[in-house]
This record gives sequence, structure tokens and C-alpha cells, in this order.
Amino acid sequence: MTTNISCRVTPAVGKQVEAAAGEMCAFRSEFVRRALRYYISENPDGLDALASSPTNEARPQRRSQSDTYDPLEEL
Repeated sequence: MTTNISCRVTPAVGKQVEAAAGEMCAFRSEFVRRALRYYISENPDGLDALASSPTNEARPQRRSQSDTYDPLEEL
């Protein structure tokens, strides 16, 4: 099961996300999902709500560039 989250970003950030997703050969949503997972696992702001996150317990394996992209992986 997934949930939908949306946000607005500046055109410059949108272009960066688009370019980074292109480098990964991934959809923008996959790039944003990975960025959120990384932020949650690193918890740079020390937020209590993220301290006991399941994401912190099981980090996804880094995918090599030769692997085929699966948009449903790591949901």
C-alpha cells in the first residue's frame, strides 16, 4: 500500500530533480522517494518522529547502474 504526497518546488529545484532522475534512468517520483528515504534514515535535524523509523532499521541496498529499474521496488 502506498500513499500520495505532493509538494511544490521552485523551477530551479524542479530542473535539478528532473536532471538527477534522468541520470539515474528513473522517474522523478523514484528520485524523490529515495531522497526522502535518505533524509529519514540520516535524520539530520534530529527529529524524534524519525528516530524510530522503520527506514532507519532496514536501509535499501544501493542499486548498481547496470540493474534494471523497477518503479515498484522499495515501496
